[in-house]
Amino acid sequence: MMMFTFCRPRKLPSRAIFATSVGSVPTPAGKPLTAAQDSLQIVKPTLHAHSLTYCTLAQKDWWTRGLTRIRRALALKPQPNLITSLSSAAMDTKASGSTMLVCIAKGNISGFTQVPTDNRGNWPYLQLGPTHSYSPQYPGSGSALYAMAAAKGGTGHIITTDMVANDEITMVAVEVKNGGVIQDYKWNAVPKGNPLTSLSVTTTGPATLVAFWWGDGNETLAHRAVPNNGFTVIDSLLPPGLLVQTALATKDVTEAGSYHVTWDSGGLEGAQLYLIAVQSGPLALRTQGAESNLVISQSLLIK
Repeated sequence: MMMFTFCRPRKLPSRAIFATSVGSVPTPAGKPLTAAQDSLQIVKPTLHAHSLTYCTLAQKDWWTRGLTRIRRALALKPQPNLITSLSSAAMDTKASGSTMLVCIAKGNISGFTQVPTDNRGNWPYLQLGPTHSYSPQYPGSGSALYAMAAAKGGTGHIITTDMVANDEITMVAVEVKNGGVIQDYKWNAVPKGNPLTSLSVTTTGPATLVAFWWGDGNETLAHRAVPNNGFTVIDSLLPPGLLVQTALATKDVTEAGSYHVTWDSGGLEGAQLYLIAVQSGPLALRTQGAESNLVISQSLLIK
């Protein structure tokens, strides 16, 4: 029987889920901040744009759903059944000063051959940690996390990942504005029947915490993923079917500390859990223009 792939990109461009708090030192109009004033700038990172895109098996259409603050749009677009790449819907990201996180899970772990790319000239996205298999249930499937600590953005920002034909794949892209530094990140896998608690990340100041839940239940299960500790679910893919289920949740914190999250999945499945802490980078990094020549090694921005 011919197999087809069903792909659904979902986008929430520039949707300010949490307000950004900015404190500044008064200076005469038009004059730059001194080094001392720069050091007193208080800029808190927060969620901005995000996109969830997925492909299932045994279907033949590609479905785009977009949501802005003022309207919804639905569109169906036929695609070839042997597609070998998957792209997010277009996001409206900040021109500079943001951190992009991309978390991907694939039914065929052999499909993890290249890092994601985008149409804003950000390259290469760094992989944070190894590719993690869904062992022992599905050793041939896996997930991976990628980051662009100091990303260039703009209107129509699209992220693309490669995939093998006729695979199930889910990709979640998250923009944290006023970012620039990945202060900490953790991954762990918890078997079914145990508390789905992430490892803790440690921050040194205000941060946005981004949590990914990747359940390991089978295609007959209606999935559940409810986080605690003040995390808010931003997007999720939880219906039964031949797809890779996921949930995305975030939380803004204002103080240095260690943080974790526990997910409630009703005891029905285990999960792979990612938790990332994004903090603000230097003012020069946050305000660089999209065409700036400022070059900072990604490795210096990932602690």
